[in-house]
Amino acid sequence: MINVREIFFSYQAEGKYIGSPTVFIRFSGCNLRCIYCDTKSAIKVRKKDKTTIKEIISKIQKLVDKYRPMFISLTGGEPLLQRELPELLKELTKNKTYKIYLETNASIPERFKSVINLVDVCAVNIKLPKDDRLGKNVIQNSLKVISLCKKYHKDFIVKLVVTGNIYDKQDMDLIKKITKMIKLNEIILQPETYSLKKGNKNVFINICNIFNVLYRFIPRIHIIPQLHKFIWRIK
Repeated sequence: MINVREIFFSYQAEGKYIGSPTVFIRFSGCNLRCIYCDTKSAIKVRKKDKTTIKEIISKIQKLVDKYRPMFISLTGGEPLLQRELPELLKELTKNKTYKIYLETNASIPERFKSVINLVDVCAVNIKLPKDDRLGKNVIQNSLKVISLCKKYHKDFIVKLVVTGNIYDKQDMDLIKKITKMIKLNEIILQPETYSLKKGNKNVFINICNIFNVLYRFIPRIHIIPQLHKFIWRIK
């Protein structure tokens, strides 16, 4: 059984494929507790979330027939927590009319490696230790996931959520260290939606400071908010 909170059609609203028609599979269950989590309803698994691969494929096919999406997006929660994910992906990849888009917190590299050949686009979300309420530090795991993306020549996106908290020198040094180790050609800075709507000036200060640190060694830096907070009703 796989834990799925919802399956729906909308438009990709984060990263470089923003605006692309997409069918989303939102899995339930997460191993982190980010302070800026915007899908708290999917953190824990409910009994009614449990479903079969056959049921998922049936729902997906109806949406694919109706909307002809560019992507099937695996989101959550954390998709890699689903032990039957490889089996589901094998079924999904039988259809060549769309690509598989995996969004992950990059904390479980061994699970990631087991599905990498079944995924077309990998959206890797860098999680700073101070942003996890559980105090987990998954940076090294994130670096492993990004290394796997490079090794297997995957189309991947690295995203860093910028919060309204004050980023001190230690935070900035960590961000600089992480991104230097990764040797990226591009990165996406995503302003935390709640702080952005409230006009929290720290978000803008943090983005400016991060940009000034990173532009010296990352050719392309994109600043993209969560547009799905505004367009999710479009069907």
